[in-house]
Amino acid sequence: MEKVKTTQEKVDKLRQQAEKLLENKTGKQVMSTDDMFKLSHELAVHQIELEMQAEELRAAQLDIEKSRDKYIELFDFAPLGYFTLNKNNIIIEANLTAARLLNVERRDLIKSKFTRFIAPDSQDTFYLVYRQDFGPGEKRDCELFMRRRNDLNFAVSMEGIARPDGKGKFTRRLIVITDITERKRIEDSLFRSEEQFRNIFENSPIGIELYDEEGILVTCNKACLEILSVTDKNKMKGLQLFTNPNIPDEVKASLRRRETVKYEARYDFEKVKQAKLYKTAKSGFIQLYVVVDPLFTTGHKFTGYLMQVQDITERKKSQDYVLKAKDELEIQVRQRTAELEHSNKELRRLASHLTLAEEYERRRIAQIFHNGIGQNLSLCSIQLGRLIHFSDSAILTQRLKEIQNNVKETLSETRQFIFEISPAVLYDFGLEVALERLAAVLAQKHHIPVNYKDDGKLKYLDEDIRIMLFQMTRELLDNVIKHAKAHKIDVSTIKWRRTIRITVQDDGAGFDTKILKTKRSRGVGLFSINERLIHIGGSSEVKSKIGQGTAITITAPVRQESRKKTTSQITDQEV
Repeated sequence: MEKVKTTQEKVDKLRQQAEKLLENKTGKQVMSTDDMFKLSHELAVHQIELEMQAEELRAAQLDIEKSRDKYIELFDFAPLGYFTLNKNNIIIEANLTAARLLNVERRDLIKSKFTRFIAPDSQDTFYLVYRQDFGPGEKRDCELFMRRRNDLNFAVSMEGIARPDGKGKFTRRLIVITDITERKRIEDSLFRSEEQFRNIFENSPIGIELYDEEGILVTCNKACLEILSVTDKNKMKGLQLFTNPNIPDEVKASLRRRETVKYEARYDFEKVKQAKLYKTAKSGFIQLYVVVDPLFTTGHKFTGYLMQVQDITERKKSQDYVLKAKDELEIQVRQRTAELEHSNKELRRLASHLTLAEEYERRRIAQIFHNGIGQNLSLCSIQLGRLIHFSDSAILTQRLKEIQNNVKETLSETRQFIFEISPAVLYDFGLEVALERLAAVLAQKHHIPVNYKDDGKLKYLDEDIRIMLFQMTRELLDNVIKHAKAHKIDVSTIKWRRTIRITVQDDGAGFDTKILKTKRSRGVGLFSINERLIHIGGSSEVKSKIGQGTAITITAPVRQESRKKTTSQITDQEV
């Protein structure tokens, strides 16, 4: 409303000035009616034109004001800091972004010296760039550090250009600053990373070669020069990956397909000299382990190859030495194993012979007892019986009967002893009858049920195998009676294919069979039984669980047909 009023006042003032000018120009003249009518018409038309022009001016003024407001908005809230300086570097204008970057109110910036906001270390940079006047259209830029109100420096990119003043002279400077602190931090980080990478590259103990997409060497590190016996990196320039005779053809084919390759190969220096790859005084060859990776950008564009090289000559020599030593050791181990196996066989043979010798000695002692003591006791009992028959004295008869009973008990114990050390029934009637007799004797002696069962099939056994099986079964039964705390024992013999299987099963305490793998008996036990069985071509099997009893099966080979049996001097009837 104020703007409309002001415009109307300007129009009224302008009309007054026009009337005054018209009066001075025409003076007081008398006009005719026609002239007055024409003049009135022209004035009316002219008035309408002036009103139209005034309306256009008002619209143009509104557009200008909008543009000015938009310019002010863009100027103040631009992401860049804007300063207008005079020739003495005094701030004439500044936008809100500039004030925010310097952490200063904008009113405090105006008429301030611009250099007071530049960090001391960057003062020289500013003066070197902006000490001279600018020419029209001349642009200058630099990077420096500015200082905020709280004395915290930040990095900026500064651009300056000359601006004309009201008189058209280029005495003003428009300065634009951009905060590049974060960019500087990233650049410093990248620089440190690049420096760290370069240190790793140069000081790596692994040889590294970098090739471009055509397979031409770009650079390599010190370790690579040492491995390839090159003194100057420049001598390696122009080395081509695909013409190197020391790289196998299949590797080159994989590299052309841009595949990662790992391989071991000989590096022959004679081939290097013949192909004139580079100058080297070294001869012979070395063994290399090589890894080649194709390089790609983030946009999957192929840029070249990265080759890693390691000299494994000494390692290969060590491996060859170790393999040779391993082969020699394996030969010695096989020889030692064969010797041990031979010794084990001898030990088993000796153990079997010892067992048989022991059994033969037992049999000899049993025969001595049977033919000597046994028969004498039998004769004494018969003679005592005759004396009792002819005796007339009751006292003498009673005394003789007591003596006869003692002789009979001694004879019974002697027969029991003869059976225990060497049962004649084993030789006369076979293993099955001997085991049945053994089960009955043990059951009567220890008051525990011992049941024996046979499948009724003929089992032809050599005498030494028959003796050993009887002894093993007796040992197993003795162990059950002593340690298992069993209430019942079952013994069975069956013929299975070409073997005899003897099983001793009880319902006793049982045990964990894992201890058989870590603990072996040094006396007469499962280990001893198994060793003797191995010697005669047999085997053993143990099944047991704690609290659920134990079942042990021993197996030995049988003959296909019977042989003539040798009858013992001790008969079963006598026993």
